[in-house]
Amino acid sequence: MVVAVAGEEELRHYYEAIAGDLGISCRAFPHAEEVPADLRDARMLISNWRSIPYVGGFSGSKILITGGDVIGGYENYCVNEVWQNPVSVGVLQGLMRKCTSDKPRLLCIEDDTNLAFLVESLVGDMGVEPVMAKHVDAGLPLLPSVHAVLSDVYQEKFTNKDGYWMLAEARKIYDGRQLPFALMSGKIFDEEKKGDALLLPKIFSEKQLVATVRSLISKSLYASVFPKFL
Repeated sequence: MVVAVAGEEELRHYYEAIAGDLGISCRAFPHAEEVPADLRDARMLISNWRSIPYVGGFSGSKILITGGDVIGGYENYCVNEVWQNPVSVGVLQGLMRKCTSDKPRLLCIEDDTNLAFLVESLVGDMGVEPVMAKHVDAGLPLLPSVHAVLSDVYQEKFTNKDGYWMLAEARKIYDGRQLPFALMSGKIFDEEKKGDALLLPKIFSEKQLVATVRSLISKSLYASVFPKFL
């Protein structure tokens, strides 16, 4: 269930329609005070700026969508993420998929088919939902829909961009608590470019992959939503 708070009737219908296209139930209200008590445990709250004083009473993930500049210090407002209008349909769909998921969602970017299949299988066996992409260009639009990222550094078969580029792009949108990031490579890592990313040297063992994925999920602001996993 998604609860949305928006003063404009058109926007309320917009949120409900986007959720409906995903098969997700959504109810939208003009004011947070009008949300019934039995909906305050909804998986996701989409809030406007006026509703900030009330969002602490909601137990699910909270997304603030504001018409002004993106606000820093989002934790001080009891929200998980802050987005500036206009927010695209793709981003809203991603946020809804992420915030209503029963499992942590991990974006795995790997261009080697055999290794990608192995990673997908092992991650799935952990109870994590793998979201697969062959290269960073395909992975970039998926960032709002996942809780963490595991990216191969080099994908020369598909693009001249690399995992360091992907990390830099991700950090323009999310910080390391909102979106933990890990890089994997068979080459020496670039210390200047790796930033706050975890490192997974290839060839890795199943134990090393599991430990990296667990660490990624535990670092996320959304970690408390998945107590069984952690």
